[in-house]
Amino acid sequence: MRIVDAVALFSFIIDGGSFFFYIFAPELYIIIINMKNKIRLLMTLLLMAVMGNAWAKEVTFSPSDFSGQGTSGTGSTISATADGVTFSCDKGYGTTQIRCYKDGEITISSSSSTITKIEFTFSGSTYTGGLSTSYTDLSTTSWSKSLSSQARFTKIVVTLEESSTPSISADDVALAYDATSGEINYIITNPVDG
Repeated sequence: MRIVDAVALFSFIIDGGSFFFYIFAPELYIIIINMKNKIRLLMTLLLMAVMGNAWAKEVTFSPSDFSGQGTSGTGSTISATADGVTFSCDKGYGTTQIRCYKDGEITISSSSSTITKIEFTFSGSTYTGGLSTSYTDLSTTSWSKSLSSQARFTKIVVTLEESSTPSISADDVALAYDATSGEINYIITNPVDG
């Protein structure tokens, strides 16, 4: 049984149970209604917690993205684009590492989403270019840095904040969250019959 089916079945059982208690034990009806609302809220919060990280997207660059670009020793412009994110270095060389030479400038830009974090994995502690291993709490679509020395990267990870309204879809349930108003809408297109 899929989680979506279990949630729909659980919701039906609670709704059907409310009618049963209303007929045979009216004094318990109010308790059941309050419990039903709390359970729905908990199920929604649980679903949001499970899907919480789905609204951030990571884009990774590796040396193979820059293979054959640039000039060894002096460097020239290298760049690569993936999922709307562009990494470029004006004095670079693409080899088994992404090399950006001293006094070069690296730029990371996104055409569609906000950049929230940038992480660099260096080939060793000697070639960092004066950069930190990570830059967090960013809120920009373009980030650049001048290098004080040569930097050699084995991996660059850019984390984006999704700009669209997040939604969760399945065969039987669609859930949409409006981040502006904080409103959650859901539609059960194929409810479980009792």
